[in-house]
Amino acid sequence: MTRLDELPPEVLDTLAAQADAIHRLREDVNNLAQAVNLLSGGGGKKQGQPCRWAWRYLDAGKAQALWVQVEEFAAWLQATYLDEPHITVNLPKCWREHPSLVEELTALMLAWQAAYTDGESEPNADPAYWHERYLPDFLSRLHPAHQLCLDRHHPPNTGSIGPAEPEAYKAFLPPNPQEDHHEQRNS
Repeated sequence: MTRLDELPPEVLDTLAAQADAIHRLREDVNNLAQAVNLLSGGGGKKQGQPCRWAWRYLDAGKAQALWVQVEEFAAWLQATYLDEPHITVNLPKCWREHPSLVEELTALMLAWQAAYTDGESEPNADPAYWHERYLPDFLSRLHPAHQLCLDRHHPPNTGSIGPAEPEAYKAFLPPNPQEDHHEQRNS
């Protein structure tokens, strides 16, 4: 067996270069693993911890903060997209009373934020994908929910979504503050 100090210098240089390349590849694999973890939703979130927009787990303060964001997004969505003459659906004035619509609006808002505010310095296709996929899907699900409101418990719903209701988030809190937030709401 040959000892390293007996190898010619060019062989030692080759071995050093290969060791360096292996080290760089190891770093690249680790970086890719971290990127996959971030893209798959594991971005530093502790296993089993609810995210800050999971309504059923929020305390009053966090629910109120998220509610303000969803209210603002709903008003912007109505004014920017749904008030267009070619759009045949509107947010019902009672959207705040429907947990499914609140969840849908929250999800649409988060998708919009990811597409437009993720800090990317280079242009990408995320905003186009939001318009191509998320907005039309939301609109297709909005129509049946809207009809439920017209047919069941509301007068005809036209135009504005109504004024903001800053206290409406309270409907999404458990009735007892001591209640386990991991139990599902009965609404």
